[in-house]
Amino acid sequence: MSTFETKWISVPSGSPAGQLLEVGPLGNNIIVGSKNVSALTEATDVARGLVELATIAETQAGTDTTRAVTPASLHRKQWKTYLAQHFQRLGTETRVYSLVSLGSGVVLAGTAPSGKIYKSTDSGATWTEIQRLGTETSVYSLVSLGSGAVLAGTHPTGKVYKSTDSGATWTEIQRLGTETYVYSLVSLGSGVVLAGTRPTGKIYKSTDSGATWTEIQRLGTETDVYSLVSLGSGVVLAGTSPTGKIFKSTDSGATWTEIQRLGSETYVRSLVSLGSGVVLAGTYPTGKVYKSTDSGATWTEIQRLGSEAYVPSLVSLGSGVVLAGTYPTGKIFKSTDSGATWTEIQQLGTETYVYSLVSLGSGVVLAGTAETGSVFRLQEVTISW
Repeated sequence: MSTFETKWISVPSGSPAGQLLEVGPLGNNIIVGSKNVSALTEATDVARGLVELATIAETQAGTDTTRAVTPASLHRKQWKTYLAQHFQRLGTETRVYSLVSLGSGVVLAGTAPSGKIYKSTDSGATWTEIQRLGTETSVYSLVSLGSGAVLAGTHPTGKVYKSTDSGATWTEIQRLGTETYVYSLVSLGSGVVLAGTRPTGKIYKSTDSGATWTEIQRLGTETDVYSLVSLGSGVVLAGTSPTGKIFKSTDSGATWTEIQRLGSETYVRSLVSLGSGVVLAGTYPTGKVYKSTDSGATWTEIQRLGSEAYVPSLVSLGSGVVLAGTYPTGKIFKSTDSGATWTEIQQLGTETYVYSLVSLGSGVVLAGTAETGSVFRLQEVTISW
């Protein structure tokens, strides 16, 4: 009888259970026979026999010690994240309250306790001190109006300053009423800018790119307007304290309506728009993220970020990717599903606050921190295994 290799195929429907068909050549003929599976022994690393294949999930979990694997199931995993690759302290400042990108790698930072502006022209790799804004001690907010025009909001005399040369020089514009803090600034386009203040929780408006300002109204009985975000088409949201409420305007800030308090939170410190009516809010004192999918009309609690107490900063990177900066352990958290779930990425050095975040594109994000007044440069990296 000629030598041949045995081949095995599955038993057709109706064949005896526990049997395989054995097919092989005999001269010019094919022979078919059956073999009892129970009579076969399991394969080992030195002998042929029966094997059971692991699924792809079982292979990548790495917990099974007996099933066989295929090359396809060993295909490597990849995970994208953001890691701090560089940082620099800005002079002797201890807080970097605000960051704004002007494009082409130009970034400005607002600091405390000496109220200075710093500038980078290489995407945050190096920084130069520009100037102190009058006698102010803190630069809480910065907003770009395009074409090199930038506004800054300050403390303790609640003034707005303006630069028309990409932050190289600054001019005092005016104090906003008797306010002492200009916590937030947002541009609505076409020279329209809104400012949120303390201690009487008012909204101010400029229609000439910050040259002049008009008081609009106090938001309820709130004392602080910590955050402002434009959703486009004249829709603007404001986050406040001390009762942690969201207010909404649908007419470019001319009038405002109270929407709701976010749980039992007292501060709505940060707001970010992801587009298509999706908005996230970062809060205090339990460090939670809230989400709206209807342009701020209703809100849902998502989760607390670890054991953090405060979410001072949020930034959208597009395609549902969002980063959050926290206190008191100065951590970065990441969401890849438009804020539905969050993962801790890392603590930034020994910092306690991540006050500000700005995306420069191409996977580069800058973070302004305290207590050492540093800017960290985070780069998107792909980890494979």
